[in-house]
Formats: sequence, structure tokens, C-alpha cells
Amino acid sequence: RRAATGAGVFRLPAGGDTWLPSGAGMGAGVAYDVAADPSNGNVLYAASPTGVYKSFDAGAQWSPASTGIGAVPVLAIH
Repeated sequence: RRAATGAGVFRLPAGGDTWLPSGAGMGAGVAYDVAADPSNGNVLYAASPTGVYKSFDAGAQWSPASTGIGAVPVLAIH
């Protein structure tokens, strides 16, 4: 499970009861929404005030993925 908050992205490990930060590489660290690739749950996308970010490792590390959109606020990913 993942949560997007004003303080960044957090993940809840399987069987865990404590949310852990998961926003390394996201710049400001703020995320409005997170979505998983339906064909590969390790690939995540995050909507942020500075564009879209993508993770290939279930949210451990994020990279900018806003080519074509630019560094603009993105409010949701579906």
C-alpha cells in the first residue's frame, strides 16, 4: 500500500503497521496521487507540484517523468 501526502510518498510494508517514507528522488517530496502500472506493480507513477515522477522499484527511488508535460503541477494519475 502507498499513500501520497503533502509530506511525500509513504509505503506500508506487507504485514506492517508503520508507514515508511518512500519519496527519494522526488525533489520537493510532495505527492498528490500515486498509481501503479496495472501490468507491473513495481512500476509506480506519482503526481506532484513539479510534474510526474516514475519509480521502477516499488517506490524506493523516483525519477522525473514529465517529458511533454513539463514541470507543472499534476494533481492526479489514473
